[in-house]
Amino acid sequence: MFAQCMRQYRRHIVIAVSHMNRLVASLKHNNDSIVKDFIKKKGKGFVLPTGCVIVGTVIGGIMHFTMLPCAPKEIGRYVSSEEFNELGLTLPRSLGYKEGEVRMFLRHGQGYHNLSQQQLDELWVKMSQEERDVFIARAIDRNCRMRGTPWVRIPQKRRRLLAIREMRYDAPLTAMGRKEADDAAKQLRTFLQNTYPYASVKMCASELYRAYETAALILKEWLDEGCTFFFESLVHASFRILTELHREIASATHELGTDGRRVAESLGLRWEVYAQHILKTCLTVEEIQSMTDEERLQIEDKVVHVTSENTPRAFEERPTILHGITVSHVMSEVKYPDGLDLFSNLRVLDDLVH
Repeated sequence: MFAQCMRQYRRHIVIAVSHMNRLVASLKHNNDSIVKDFIKKKGKGFVLPTGCVIVGTVIGGIMHFTMLPCAPKEIGRYVSSEEFNELGLTLPRSLGYKEGEVRMFLRHGQGYHNLSQQQLDELWVKMSQEERDVFIARAIDRNCRMRGTPWVRIPQKRRRLLAIREMRYDAPLTAMGRKEADDAAKQLRTFLQNTYPYASVKMCASELYRAYETAALILKEWLDEGCTFFFESLVHASFRILTELHREIASATHELGTDGRRVAESLGLRWEVYAQHILKTCLTVEEIQSMTDEERLQIEDKVVHVTSENTPRAFEERPTILHGITVSHVMSEVKYPDGLDLFSNLRVLDDLVH
């Protein structure tokens, strides 16, 4: 009888650890006027706090989004849970989900790429020489592959800049980011036990390190604490559908389906192409061609600043054990449309996870 009761109430819930712009682009795509009115009224961007948890529940054939309690310190920059929930954001069109189905979305914790250049410089000074040598070696290797200029011929000041920049490439979580992941783990554990005590939970994440590190820390917390709900102690990583690629510097989110968004979703393009779409002040081909070598290097640095944080580690370099949790990097052959709407492709994600 007890087993039958558990089967009756068990829900299959997938928690997707993704990135701010991936989530924002899809929320805005389905609630454009609401989000635009919010930005105009509040005088700030629609920026989700790191570590926030969004729950999507299907009611009346429509998925309704709510954010679990979250009060960011920088209220003038981030959207609080109270503000988010007042908007009543939904996914209005049917995706074939059953009534009462639940999805959860989590923005990863703070990563090194979220730090300012000054903060990275301060961190560099505090590092041991052994820690610095790791980033210097990566910078030398990247410089050799990308530019071919002998390292010794690069001015010392720029060598330092290139080494510090390596902290941004597929960045791990900061100490604050790890705390945000731990906080999210506790919040999710309480929410699931109180609301869906017999749920069967799977954790999936994008192919970027900070996302699957966040997922691993959540599962570690659950293993240590124990839960009433069942969960698989495995992070399903490498989901292109969840990965944020090349977000713009302080510009409005590109509309899904536009040329600008397609460039923002791409990998491996020349910096001159990215400069036409992903910078705060976008440039034309003519403007780029008329620049001096020094000006071109400055623009290239701006582009790299954006693209570095979303350049994933080589497949063979990704850890399969992280914080004691197994991470599965199973590559999928599924092709997603340019400028994809995350929520419209959730069924594809389900098929891959299950």
